[in-house]
Amino acid sequence: MKKQASHQPWAIFFLLLGLSLSLRLFGLNAGFWEDEITTLTRFAHKGWLNVLTEIPYPNNHILYTLLLKLSINIFGEHEWSARLPALIFGALTPPICYLVLRKRFSEFVGICSGLFMALNYWMVWFSQDARGYSGMFLFSFLGTNFFLEYIERRDWRTGLAYVLSAGVSVYFHLYGIFIIAAQAGWAAVCCFRNRTDARVFAYVCAAAVLSMLLYLPGASQLYRYATTDARLVTQLEYLRFDAATVLGNLMLMLTGTKNWAVCAAIAVVATPGLFRLSSKWPGFAAVNIFSIIGVFAFTMTARVFIFPRFVFFVFPCFMAAVALGLEFATDQIKSKRAKNIFRFLLPALIAALLAPPLLNYYQLGKEPFKAATLYVRTNHPGVQVITNRKAMKYYMPEIVLAMDKSGPDLELVRGKLVFARRIIWENLSNKEIKKVCHAEKIWLSAGFEEHDFILLNCQ
Repeated sequence: MKKQASHQPWAIFFLLLGLSLSLRLFGLNAGFWEDEITTLTRFAHKGWLNVLTEIPYPNNHILYTLLLKLSINIFGEHEWSARLPALIFGALTPPICYLVLRKRFSEFVGICSGLFMALNYWMVWFSQDARGYSGMFLFSFLGTNFFLEYIERRDWRTGLAYVLSAGVSVYFHLYGIFIIAAQAGWAAVCCFRNRTDARVFAYVCAAAVLSMLLYLPGASQLYRYATTDARLVTQLEYLRFDAATVLGNLMLMLTGTKNWAVCAAIAVVATPGLFRLSSKWPGFAAVNIFSIIGVFAFTMTARVFIFPRFVFFVFPCFMAAVALGLEFATDQIKSKRAKNIFRFLLPALIAALLAPPLLNYYQLGKEPFKAATLYVRTNHPGVQVITNRKAMKYYMPEIVLAMDKSGPDLELVRGKLVFARRIIWENLSNKEIKKVCHAEKIWLSAGFEEHDFILLNCQ
């Protein structure tokens, strides 16, 4: 019996790995969205040295760009090959989180957390995204786990594992540095409470120095961007910082839905779980909370834009809170038989709530550059198309870039097709253009409204 029990965690690990990999393989070759195209055309198509040194804006997730470049050099340039590294990291995240959380809490919490991570469509999105997010999420989680283990064990091997994981996380995405800052904050709290010694700061400093050294070649470009270009970008209405909107969208992402009722229901389940998490593993909760506060403080101070995905690294923490909330609910049931039934039914209910948004993601996708190209070439061969989306040229090189971000000019669009963000068209004040053009096709996205596109027929 002991031998069988020792194999059980690995059996569940591989079951979760198989599930998450299967869900992420489906639709892997769907069309790129704008940021993926930017990564390819602006960075990955250049030389290796350029990837390491050119950071004119944070879209160059350096480590991922290097892995992407390696993948397309081996397999050729396809959607699936560009996303292959993200697929690997994304598929590994649920089972790895299961192993960590079952050890910290219980088998129930570990399984539920891993299952919900596998099913959340935003986790699938990032696992099918030729960007550094999935790598950052995985290694930031591992880094925080090793950091907290070092505080408990004070073992140099664990400290080294923390430094490397934290550095890798930041090299995948620059905002990983806020997690290191949060870890420094928690280290200070632990030192004040005599729960560790000052040596922990040596490892935190090593992680911070490693991260800064990795970005040193492009530091001047990043500074110039943060102080000039980034503020110009925030002139776009949907990028203006609003804490309530960002937090609201973050909650939709964490709960894997676009339905506020479902979001609220899962959040209610997570609330008692968050208290349990703060009690049983306070460092994990504190690091995640401190990280969000740090990102928001930087955003307000530097006046740069923010997307909810920049702080989506708190996802494992939230899923652990949901699982702990379910455990709390079942613990209130006195009947052993009823408790066992509800320990199955409640996770199944959460999984059932996550399934429809995932199916919706498979149907709608991210952004329709590839689908729109096929539609135009099939239904309007030879008709000129104009846009202000440079990314569209990846699939349609003949498209004309002839619009500014405020919208099209009347004489410019007459007799043509216009491909634009739907929110720009809906907010357009030029009534004359709306008389000439009509919406021929709208592509809704599984993401937020800025990912929805429209094709206007102005012929």
